[in-house]
Amino acid sequence: MSESPTAFRAYIPFDQIAFSSVATSLTLYLQDRVEGHFPMHHGVIDKIPGSSFNDSTTFRVRSHLSVPLSRM
Repeated sequence: MSESPTAFRAYIPFDQIAFSSVATSLTLYLQDRVEGHFPMHHGVIDKIPGSSFNDSTTFRVRSHLSVPLSRM
């Protein structure tokens, strides 16, 4: 793909993604592409009670760990 990750983000319908975990994973993946490395991510997704299932403004990732993976 010759387009930048930022431009590629425009093609992803984040407002139509059903699960906050998918939206979070895609966001982290695009950030990793910009940085040129792909660590393992781990965290807890907190949602505001009663919020819509796919509203990205109603959740946050806490206790996020980004662990570099060694190349084999």
